[in-house]
Amino acid sequence: MKRTVKDNIIKNALLILAFLFLYNYVRSQVMFIKEDPVFFQTFLISVSIIILCAMFGCFSFRYKNTGEESIWLGHLVTALFMFGTGIMFEVLIVLVNVQLFTILSIVMYLGLVAYDFWDLLQIEKG
Repeated sequence: MKRTVKDNIIKNALLILAFLFLYNYVRSQVMFIKEDPVFFQTFLISVSIIILCAMFGCFSFRYKNTGEESIWLGHLVTALFMFGTGIMFEVLIVLVNVQLFTILSIVMYLGLVAYDFWDLLQIEKG
């Protein structure tokens, strides 16, 4: 296994551990939002827009454009976008609290991880 793939596995494992570690903190920070229905709706729209921006960043970034010498920068960029997306998914999971929504959020995040690996493997194809 190439070093870059190992680095990507470590990056994604650290992100998932960070999400698990931060879940209770995120929960404590956003639970009050449910008390005001108008603010709750506005907040959900804002979080959805942030998720779209972060996912756009994930999908528009290409490891192939970074080159081998600055692959660490590619890992940093994707980690930042994936962190933002994951935290916002956590916020939505806490606020909406619907099992189907939780499952779909996890599946969508795993799709981001799969895309990240697929994009990284495109470097090997040339």
